[in-house]
Amino acid sequence: MPNRLYSIIRISVKTTVTEKIQEKVKKLPSAFVFINTEPASMPEVLKKVKAVEGVEEAEMLCGVYDIVAKVKTETMDQLKHIITYNIRKLGNVRETQTLLVIPQVYS
Repeated sequence: MPNRLYSIIRISVKTTVTEKIQEKVKKLPSAFVFINTEPASMPEVLKKVKAVEGVEEAEMLCGVYDIVAKVKTETMDQLKHIITYNIRKLGNVRETQTLLVIPQVYS
């Protein structure tokens, strides 16, 4: 009987911890950064953007913007720092437009 109780408690704690981690991951600050580059420098800028810590993915676009990058960090301050100092200051970046992601409230 004690072993069964221990198993139930262990499963309950593990489930609670997993749920709290998943909840935190959902709420991490993230943004989509739309980037315009100097003409003919999209591949070079894309490579640099993908190397920036916090950039989860980045792709070239056809349209108003040249590149879009998804950035996710632990804090809003880190997010601001990455966009302001690590992406906007890359060579051949002409301008950026940042859209913050609103955390999902309802599932």
